[in-house]
Amino acid sequence: MLSAAKIPVIVLSQKNARSEKACGAAFGAESCAHLLIEAAAAIRSANYGLARELLKQYTAKDMENPEAYNLLGISYEMEGDRLKAARFYRVSYYMDQTFAAPSDNLNRVSTIWYKGQKDISWGLERVKESS
Repeated sequence: MLSAAKIPVIVLSQKNARSEKACGAAFGAESCAHLLIEAAAAIRSANYGLARELLKQYTAKDMENPEAYNLLGISYEMEGDRLKAARFYRVSYYMDQTFAAPSDNLNRVSTIWYKGQKDISWGLERVKESS
């Protein structure tokens, strides 16, 4: 019997299977999940323009992936634009309320006593599981 905790992962895996076909046609051998991981690496190395370009390419093929919008929020937060970051965290949370990373990030950037970027929730665990 499936537990409630496993259901979102199964749904995400089925969704990614559809997205992988679309991305495979558009990006050759690269998969969509690979673009998300590359975008996260670009954010970590402070190359926000490259990260946003990769995420733009990704969302052109799969507009309903909350991980992509969470990463967009992180890129803006790392640059210091908390308002834009909060907008993308809200979009990500709206798409999947079971995805804890954007909720944690939104709570952090929305507080008056901002703790800083050390507590950012990347939320890439689900991407690595499905690829």
